[in-house]
Amino acid sequence: MILTFQPFVGAIAAGRCAVIKPSEAVPHFSKLLAEVVPKYIDASAYHVVNGAVPETTKILELQWDHIFYTGNGRIARIVASAAAKHLTPCSLELGDKSPAVVDASYDMEVAAKRILWGKYNNVGQAREQVGGAFQGKRDPTRRRIEPVTVKGVDENDSLLEEEIFGPILPVIAVDSLDEAIDFINARPHPLVLYAFTEDPAVKERLVNETQSGGIAFNDTFQHLAVGELPFLGIGESGYGYQFMRYSFDAFTHLRSSVDIPKSEEPNLSLRYPPYKPEAYQLLP
Repeated sequence: MILTFQPFVGAIAAGRCAVIKPSEAVPHFSKLLAEVVPKYIDASAYHVVNGAVPETTKILELQWDHIFYTGNGRIARIVASAAAKHLTPCSLELGDKSPAVVDASYDMEVAAKRILWGKYNNVGQAREQVGGAFQGKRDPTRRRIEPVTVKGVDENDSLLEEEIFGPILPVIAVDSLDEAIDFINARPHPLVLYAFTEDPAVKERLVNETQSGGIAFNDTFQHLAVGELPFLGIGESGYGYQFMRYSFDAFTHLRSSVDIPKSEEPNLSLRYPPYKPEAYQLLP
């Protein structure tokens, strides 16, 4: 819901008409949107379009002032290619992996609690997708799995390939900060880089030697609680900005204008031919 309404509120605040195309993977929520939006918001300005690939394809054939997409990189490339045909600007919030680096000198109990809270918040649906085998109790009939922490994960493990939309936390051991930075830089730029450290030198190195949409020290998700901060990715994790004022800015155009009064004509007369000697004196 947040991922849908955050940019939508920005569009409304900017005075834009807007269309919401929810994912076909969440049919109950999509159905609710189609019922609620026209009930409470001007249906002549705001619409919800449900459907799958055919409906999305048709929407992307149209010319828009701005397209905001949240999802994966594969679909984002389709969206961006369609937008490019009309030179339509886009905001892409793509996510991918968001690593958490824990300094060996940091309080491990605090780091563990804060990372686990962030990872398993919203049943683990925080910018990741399932891949690979895991151990833990499962209840397929109720579609439930226990929170799982997977230790000793190899850097080529399938758990590290795509997002994990579930309560599964891979843990990778590194021997140094250099190794951690190399591991991060060897992969697509994350939406957020988390780091648990009180060492200013470690913080400085992570800021200067890595790239990510944002960086949060010593907690998870709290950067989303600061309305004055922009939120979006870089590279494979997206581009553009959103959240509060930044969502408004995404759907507006900073249009410059100038109005020169006639009273300025005496000061402008020197620019017209035939040029007098005093006009040449103004040349640098």
